Formats: sequence, C-alpha cells, structure tokens
Amino acid sequence: MMSLFSVVQLYRFLESPRFDADTIHGEANYLLAKPYLDAVVASGFGRFEEIIVDGEDVDCNSLPDQGDKLSFEFKCVHETSENFHENLDDFLAADPRIVRGELPAEFFLVQENFYSKDMYKPDLIQSLYSLCEFIKCLSGLALYHDAKNGFKLVFVPTNSKGGSKSIVLETVLSRDLLLSVGALDCSLLRGLDDGAKTDPHYSEKIGVFGVTLTELYEKCSDNQKFFDYLVRNWSAFLVSYHNNLAVYLSGFAFHKAKKEVAQAEFDLASQFSKVIGDITAKLLGIPVSFAAVLIMLKSTDELEMISVLVSLLLFGVVMRGVLKNQYRHLERILHARDIVIGSFEGKRSDYPNDLSLAIDSMSSALKNDEIAILKQLRFLSLISWGPLVLAILLLCYRCFYFLTKTAENFFIWIVGFLDSFSMLQGYGLAFSI
Repeated sequence: MMSLFSVVQLYRFLESPRFDADTIHGEANYLLAKPYLDAVVASGFGRFEEIIVDGEDVDCNSLPDQGDKLSFEFKCVHETSENFHENLDDFLAADPRIVRGELPAEFFLVQENFYSKDMYKPDLIQSLYSLCEFIKCLSGLALYHDAKNGFKLVFVPTNSKGGSKSIVLETVLSRDLLLSVGALDCSLLRGLDDGAKTDPHYSEKIGVFGVTLTELYEKCSDNQKFFDYLVRNWSAFLVSYHNNLAVYLSGFAFHKAKKEVAQAEFDLASQFSKVIGDITAKLLGIPVSFAAVLIMLKSTDELEMISVLVSLLLFGVVMRGVLKNQYRHLERILHARDIVIGSFEGKRSDYPNDLSLAIDSMSSALKNDEIAILKQLRFLSLISWGPLVLAILLLCYRCFYFLTKTAENFFIWIVGFLDSFSMLQGYGLAFSI
C-alpha cells in the first residue's frame, strides 16, 4: 500500500528542500539520506525523476552503497489529494470532498509543514478539522444535499409562526474563515445526529434547531453566504438555541406537571373512593345485626338468646378488625398523598399561577375527603358495637326481670310458708312438725 509518510520523512530530512508544483528538489549527504531514499522507493508513492550521486546519475532501484553528495528530483504523482500541497489554499482548492466535510487520510502542507498524521496540529489546522466535522454533522440534519454545483445543504424548518421556508447553505471553506472561527463546538450537532433513536425529545429538539436556524437566516443580509454567516455566528446560534429549547422544555414541563397533578388527584381520589365503598358495604351489615336484637327481644328461649348474643359479639370483633384495616389503608393513602403533594410543593416557585391553583385545589379536595372518611370510620366504629350493647342491655333487663320474679315468688313462698306454719301451730301440731 502506497504511503505518503516516507516522502514526508525524506522532505523533512532535507535542510533546504524546494517544492515546485508537484516536484521536490533536494540536496543532502548521500549516506545519511540513503535510508530515506530506500523507504520512498519501497512505499511506491510518486517517482524519482533523477538521482545524482557525486555527479553521476543512478537508478533508484539500484542505489550505490557508497557516496557523498546527493541531489534529486522527486515527482509527487498521485491520483487523489493524498499528496503534497503547496499550502492550505492549494489543498482546499484541490479536493472537492473537503466542502462535504471529508478530509483525505494523508496529506502534507509544505508551507505549513504539517502532515496529517502529526500529533500536534496548529490552530489553523484544528479549525479545518473542526469545520469539516461541523459540515458532516450538519449534513446529517439537512433534508437533502445538492452536489450538482458545489455542495449545498437544504433545510426546510418550521418557523416560530408555524410556516416553513427552505434554507440553502453552500459550504465554502477559506483561509479567512478558518482564521476567524477557530475550533467550533460541535457537541450540539453530534448530539442531534446521535439522538434520533435514544432521545425522547429528539423531534422537539430538531424543531427548535430549525426555528433557531430560521431566526439566524432572517438576520443574514446575504443569503448566498449564509454558511459563512452561520459559522462566524455559531456561538450566538448556540445561545439562542439553548434559550429557545429552555422555553420549550419549561412549557413542556408545565404541561407534564399538569398531567401529573391530574393523574395524582385521580389516583388518590380513586383510593379514597375505594375506602368509602368498603365502608358503605360494611354499613349494610349493621341493620341485620339490629334485626337480630329484635329477634332476641321476642325470644323466650334462653339458649337462643345466648346464641344471638355470641353472634353479635363475633360481629363486633370482626367489624373492629375490618375497620382497623381500613384505618391502616387510609394511613397509607394519606402518606402517599403527602409525598405526592410534597413533590409538587417543592417546585411551586417555578410553576405558573394556574398550575399552583390546581395543586391547591387538589390538596383542598383531598383534605376534605380525608375528613369525611375519618368521620365515617369513627361513626361506623361506634355504631358497629350498637347491636351488641343493646343485646347486653336486653339480656340484663331479662335477667333483672327473671331475678325480680324469682325473688317475688320466693318471697310469696316464704310468706305462705310462714302462714302455714302459724296455722299448724294453732292446731297444736307444731311439735309434730
């Protein structure tokens, strides 16, 4: 594979080389230069027009082992721009791919003494690489490319008023442009190029990019040189883009926050409604319990009355457990409500007035629901023991009535017994008794 590297090494080895069009003229000590000559021959790049060693013309494929003075002419013949170039201007004019953001893998700029594989890049060269990356990234965002006459990038963005207007950027590079802009910040363009599959806000960011591009385009007095204007004002473009994006995202965030508030209110209200529904279902069992008390009231069977009393006791215990579970469920809902409202309250200062009012309305409505449910739970807790209390009172009344009757009968029996005893004593039968 042909490589420019060995020719660059030979050129840099020479003390006072001369580059004329596409030919290198050089003189040097032969023995010191021979390894470089061999490397150039082996690379297959270009050709030696002549090699003179100590006044004798020699063939490049059979170089002598000894010699003192060397002079040569080397023609840099190559079909691509991977070649020697007089200077940066010559290089920019030689390769039409550069305006598309494509640099050859190898090139050497004579006046700048720069080789593309050098670790150190002068500021001008850094600007060149940066601008080529800028063009490549910008090309990825363009609607289509027009390469019939030069290289043009066509955008059809939507402006802030909802309309669209085509914007054409003809990429033209010059030394003056490179000197003016320095290294460009291409992070935004790279992010937009790479974010199509990963960024959930990609389409929105592309829209903001188009709006910002339109704003800058309308400020350019010569639309034929908009690419030049865009590059020179790229820093201002970035500031404007990020401002526009911030405005959009803030509006998007407020819209999202409104949806979150509405969803949170709906979810919490559903949970409150579930608690109320459960309470209502439990209330239906209380009339049945009171009906059992009526049965107990009409019953004369002690065993039946005790069975009803035990049933009402079990009902009260079960209701107590159910209501305790409802209390715990309500506490979890209230804890979730406090977390949700707290998350919104922390950003209240950033929210518009209508969103703040929506948060206040949600908080007030949920607080009212809390108070209503707590009242229902307390009422249900109280009334759930009502049937049992009535049954106990009824049983106590029955017992009191039974004891009263028993005492009354016992008293009558005692009185009768005493009367009988007195009568028997009157007949003289007391001793027999």
